[in-house]
Amino acid sequence: MLAENRVYFAIDGDFNVDEWTRLIGIEPTRVIRKGTIHARLLAKESSWMIERNRRSDEYMDVYELADEIVTLLGPSKDAIREFCQELDLNVRLQVVIWFVDDPNLSTPALGFSNKVLCFLADIGAYIDVDTYLD
Repeated sequence: MLAENRVYFAIDGDFNVDEWTRLIGIEPTRVIRKGTIHARLLAKESSWMIERNRRSDEYMDVYELADEIVTLLGPSKDAIREFCQELDLNVRLQVVIWFVDDPNLSTPALGFSNKVLCFLADIGAYIDVDTYLD
């Protein structure tokens, strides 16, 4: 089974994702709207996400994927911080890694550049890493 490894930036909480998208001018790769069914559960909050993905049989460089996301969002750093503080929203950089038991496949490079860490600190975000064994 091939799973999808991903790094994504998410804003979670009680807010209008369409209004936020218009305000920031960046199209999300995925949204979850409060009150809709997501993963067979009723979503208790909204989420706005920018994702970068790799299949579990492809080399994954978390440094690179996180840098891509921050490069996209960097010019909007102040708007993100102000919006999230005003509405008391949670902001995170999420890493999801599936480790595949195959000696021919490389394990992901896991780490974050100073650019990413400074951006996350400036907007009050945290990092969450989930790992799974395939």
